[in-house]
Amino acid sequence: MSKNRKNRLKFIISIIVLLLFISFGCYVAHDFFFNNIEEMESSVSLPNEYIDEPINEEVIDDDRTAEVQHVEAKVISIYDKNSTSKDRILVQNILPGNSLKKYYQVRVEHIDSLNLYFDIEIKSSTNNLEDILNVKVTRLDTNTILYNGNLKRFTEGKVVQKLEKNSNNLTIAYYEIEISLPANELEEYQDEILSADLNWSAPEEELLIPSTEVNNDIVAWIIVLVLSGFVIMFICGTTNNSKE
Repeated sequence: MSKNRKNRLKFIISIIVLLLFISFGCYVAHDFFFNNIEEMESSVSLPNEYIDEPINEEVIDDDRTAEVQHVEAKVISIYDKNSTSKDRILVQNILPGNSLKKYYQVRVEHIDSLNLYFDIEIKSSTNNLEDILNVKVTRLDTNTILYNGNLKRFTEGKVVQKLEKNSNNLTIAYYEIEISLPANELEEYQDEILSADLNWSAPEEELLIPSTEVNNDIVAWIIVLVLSGFVIMFICGTTNNSKE
């Protein structure tokens, strides 16, 4: 085998090994990010049947067409390495009779029935705004009102729901969190600000399973590793045959 060809093969093997190290480093970085960053900015469209606002209609070419209203629901993921998840909300410039609505898709991956907890933790507020505000917690997919009352009173406890075991090992629930200022309150509260964390948790961690998203990443990386190994062995085998 010529010296130039040997050098080219060594260069190719070095590049493959380097790419393997880079891909492994990217996987480790992704895994760290996925499991340690609390605020994952992902959302989905809220199913139309859960939208309580009226749907606008318009006529196009004499055909009656519904203009679908688009509402975003933030994704909250609960699995074995992430038994708690939260979202920060900010209430400000709210007038008497008005409300702030937030929507969530909560995904819990579990192998058996377990309890899902929801609570609200006040982080900061001016003029004790939580004493005046009301909160309504609704699970949309079961059409169940879990709480409807004073916000300050709600922060003193938790909502608990039983998630039943299912063949998919996955429960997907949709929630609407509505915070409102009663119509009989004074407009002076318009200038007040409240910040709070909405917390979901599943303390029975032994019943949680790995996220399918993480598992898919692991499988993909293993496939890349195996294929790269075959390529390296093929190149090495070609080199040995050439020497003989």
